[in-house]
Amino acid sequence: MEKIALLFLLLLASCAHMYPEPQGYTENQFWQEQGRRRIISQQFSGSLYLSYQGQGQQGAGKGQIIADIPGQTRMELRDPFGRLHYLAVLNGKKFGVLYPQQKRYFQDSEAGRFYLKRMVGFDRSFPKLIALFMGAVPSDLGNRFSSWQWDPRRGLYRGTLKDRELDWQIFVDPSNSTIKEIRGSSHFSSFELQYERPERCCGGTAVNAAVSTHLLLAKSVALVEPKSGHRMGVEWREVEWVSKKFPARAFLFRPPPGSERLD
Repeated sequence: MEKIALLFLLLLASCAHMYPEPQGYTENQFWQEQGRRRIISQQFSGSLYLSYQGQGQQGAGKGQIIADIPGQTRMELRDPFGRLHYLAVLNGKKFGVLYPQQKRYFQDSEAGRFYLKRMVGFDRSFPKLIALFMGAVPSDLGNRFSSWQWDPRRGLYRGTLKDRELDWQIFVDPSNSTIKEIRGSSHFSSFELQYERPERCCGGTAVNAAVSTHLLLAKSVALVEPKSGHRMGVEWREVEWVSKKFPARAFLFRPPPGSERLD
């Protein structure tokens, strides 16, 4: 009798953690929100806090970013005294990172893909990482899931996608149409993106700024490579949509004389 009672309690406990599927929310609603998000998050400026841990190194700092996705991005971090200690610049396919305190730099012509794969196990380009940090699914993945299912244990919808190299699982919160988690995996690599603290964002001068005020942006996003434990985290501070073009000189990458190039 005691065993039956214990089994009943275990079943009751498991059922208590099941979330009923909400009525009235569809996959199309998610993609409609994504279409708006992809457009208005292409061009923005803002401040952030970036942290990194991996390859025996770790660091963090406050900084600024300007972005015109997918072609141009500039992100710089400064120490508490205002000294530049990290700079990442994307200009087309050309990508450069400067560590001015160490007088070292890195460059590639793959839009930062080689750099990100090496540093955090993220086998995609720098502009795609920035788009994901804004909660936008890269447009080359399309506008439709291959499967769309309710996950009663997590209270989230799980949409699956597949491109030429990766299987994607995207977990969606139906209460606000935002992404809660993304998992990407292949035979060679894997990563996870975790989104926390969605808040209304962001204002600015974008052509469609009126509708952008209804956008929810996860203020805290973490990219994790499970096998190695590499981690990159972003906390968005102030973000504004912009419609004017940034000056071309902002995206020129010129390492100071005497700097050592990293392979």
